[in-house]
Amino acid sequence: MALKSLITAHPDLAYNALALPLSTVALSSTPSIPSVSLLLAVLILQTTTILNRNPRQIIFLISTLALGSTLANLSASSTALSSSASSLLISLVRGAFFSAIACIPLAARWTITRQASATVSPWLKTAAFPTVWAISWMFVTSSNPVGRIGSWTPLTGDEGYRWLREYTGFAGIDFVVAGWAEVIAGLTGLWIQGSADEDAEELQHNGHAPSEQEGLIGHPHNGSEEYGAIQHGAPQQQRTVPRPRSNSTLIFAAILFLLSLPSYHISPLPLPVWAESTTPLSVACVLPPHRSPNSPKTPLDLMILETKAVAPRAKIVLWPESAVSFRTSTERKEAVKLVQDTARNNKVWIGMSFEEPANNGSAGDDNEGGHRSKLLRNGMALVSPDPKEPVVFEYFKRNLVPTRTWHPAIGLAMASLAGARGDELGASVLWCDGGSGAVNGVYGYGRGSRGLLIEEVGNGGKSWVASFGVPYNGGKDEERPKTVYAWAGDYASFGFLLGVLGVGWGIERAFERSNADQLEDDEESALGLEHVQLGGLVYPVLRRLIRYFKGQ
Repeated sequence: MALKSLITAHPDLAYNALALPLSTVALSSTPSIPSVSLLLAVLILQTTTILNRNPRQIIFLISTLALGSTLANLSASSTALSSSASSLLISLVRGAFFSAIACIPLAARWTITRQASATVSPWLKTAAFPTVWAISWMFVTSSNPVGRIGSWTPLTGDEGYRWLREYTGFAGIDFVVAGWAEVIAGLTGLWIQGSADEDAEELQHNGHAPSEQEGLIGHPHNGSEEYGAIQHGAPQQQRTVPRPRSNSTLIFAAILFLLSLPSYHISPLPLPVWAESTTPLSVACVLPPHRSPNSPKTPLDLMILETKAVAPRAKIVLWPESAVSFRTSTERKEAVKLVQDTARNNKVWIGMSFEEPANNGSAGDDNEGGHRSKLLRNGMALVSPDPKEPVVFEYFKRNLVPTRTWHPAIGLAMASLAGARGDELGASVLWCDGGSGAVNGVYGYGRGSRGLLIEEVGNGGKSWVASFGVPYNGGKDEERPKTVYAWAGDYASFGFLLGVLGVGWGIERAFERSNADQLEDDEESALGLEHVQLGGLVYPVLRRLIRYFKGQ
């Protein structure tokens, strides 16, 4: 009772006291579903209070969340740049940016639930926030050069819903997070409202009628349905507590529970290496010892020597990002020939990662100078052992600049994102990172956020080889079918969101019809009609007649 009274009397103090520690826990580099859902639930109640009383306080809320995000990543952020002050400032700005993005769906939710027409069903009002939340992050991350790094999308604690990724991508996870937040906020709002009911009754008992401006959790009330808000000032016998959204909240909780059921039928373990249904595949990550400044060997020489050392034990060998650097396209072509010889002699495929000027491959690229010759790009060439097709494909990064993993938290976040991408595509991801805080291993294909972890913290000087099982297709020369998300992309995400909205709306309509029938049955029971028995025929006929005339 004391806690409820505190929240009712001092909502700003109570919610701010919760927002900072919760954001410090939830907004780490690898957020979890429980922590983000709990934070969002508090923010739902807090923004409802702020937007009803003083919308300007939303700036203070964004600042609080930015501070919490900075504290959550303090260790990694403080060492991102040469200057700790600059690193923390950038981290604070980044936290404020994503916090402002997170507040947009919260404001949209308030507008829909408080200002929408009464014709909008309680279910659509309840499901509006999770839907807007998922769609908002879809648009933000698709236009963000660093993708979902720094976003509020959970990377851990998603075991019950990880199966959604191959159907919906991250949008399904975002929807689930916001859905549980809506459920928690709804039930908490009803719990808090119970305190308001008791306080109002006590005030009326003492001869004081509350003002009509007093409403749920201390903010002005405008007569909405929000979580059983009470219209104070009415006579005791006429006061009712309309709670039409409580049913939709329970429907949402049931749908979220049902969405977790498939996870109980999916093994959390990766496929066995040796089995009738799998084929073993060995892969390697090349991380040679650090080159001494006076060494006569070039970085390319060291990479090729280390590749030859692990090649007999692997089928696919991968170099870390920007393993070697080229100044011209001529240098790159000569290096490819050396790598192709190694691939052919050892019968392996080699993923050669490199860094080169952005103008390589264009006319006159051998002439150093000019603006584009100073810009660098990261690339990777898959070199095969087949002399007829020495380079299977080349890929160049389109967004990120050259970078290094400088902290284990950053390394784990990047590896987790790679694993999530593998889950979306139904693929295994070979993650080879040579940074000082690197995380290395095989991810994706249901392995979870930790994957098949080989090296917890990379030191840039320890190559590794791993074997894992891939599905055996009976010797047929065909690719495994694509996942739904790999085939349809964001269209699959939109289809999932619309599907959940439709299912919930259908359940709500069924409840409404059931309640209407029960109400009519109660009215008919009051007339004593259910006691009329004429061979079991009269009562059904009279019931239909009553319904007919009531409809006229």
